Amino acid sequence: MSSVETKDKRKILIVDDEPLIRELLRDQLSEFSDDIFDCEDGAKALELLKKESFDVVLTDIKMPNLDGLEFIEILGELGIIVPVIILTGFSDKEKTKEAWKRGAFDLLDKPIDFNLLKSSVERALSHGRQIHFAKEFYQKKYCTPFTIAFEKNEFDKIRDHCHKNGLSMSSYVYGIIKRQIDQELK
Repeated sequence: MSSVETKDKRKILIVDDEPLIRELLRDQLSEFSDDIFDCEDGAKALELLKKESFDVVLTDIKMPNLDGLEFIEILGELGIIVPVIILTGFSDKEKTKEAWKRGAFDLLDKPIDFNLLKSSVERALSHGRQIHFAKEFYQKKYCTPFTIAFEKNEFDKIRDHCHKNGLSMSSYVYGIIKRQIDQELK
């Protein structure tokens, strides 16, 4: 399936406090979607994600109000399952480890290599489609929306498991949904 075939069905959210970066990312990602939204901080992005679903989110780490690390942590706590690509201008190994630990799908350094960006977004969109398929299957089978919520201590255990095993939170949850569907189909 080419990006042109599904372009109009994909939704991308860009979260960065720098307007020029948001504009540049929007231009570079326009081949993937005509439905690209942007927010200047994590707090505004969370409000948007509570109302609408997206196929991929790109976020900066260092932002006012709610930084990228806190943002992806809250996404997981709220059960919002979406691949998140972290963009950072800081090569801080601790922040990088923390981003993976909190469930980042990928992490890219600024200045952005646009070939790497497009490759990462393509992989995230593919992963996002799998998640959407699994959710839709669940909804049709059980006539109820798929939701996932974790108690704080359970979320911490899952996050630590993902970190130790090199998984994003979205990959982990997709695996749960897929196993449930596979069992139902047997």
